[in-house]
Amino acid sequence: MARLLRVLELGRLFEVIYVGEVSNDYRIETMEEVERRIGASFIRKLLIDYSSAWAAEETAPWASARRYLERFADMKHVRGARIALLNAPAGHAEILETMPIAIGCRTKRFYDRDAALAWLRR
Repeated sequence: MARLLRVLELGRLFEVIYVGEVSNDYRIETMEEVERRIGASFIRKLLIDYSSAWAAEETAPWASARRYLERFADMKHVRGARIALLNAPAGHAEILETMPIAIGCRTKRFYDRDAALAWLRR
């Protein structure tokens, strides 16, 4: 498991790039780090790139997914955010696509980086 976290476009966009196997617990750790970095900022556009990653096989996937959703919903940086999911494994994308209305964010799944960036720039 590895990840790259970076600010793009002069502070208007934050990118998370996952590499390797990604579990829901690792996603929680990653989003907590994103929260530490941008929670107090005005960045509310996130590109989460799974192009070099795959979902981990988990012993209790629904329990870890629930923990992820609960923690994600409490984070400041997702309120009102636009979140583009690039090449996300189906299970990971479906989890995030179920909650936008509940926390006031918008998510969309993409298979093309340029299309994801164009949607975030709108």
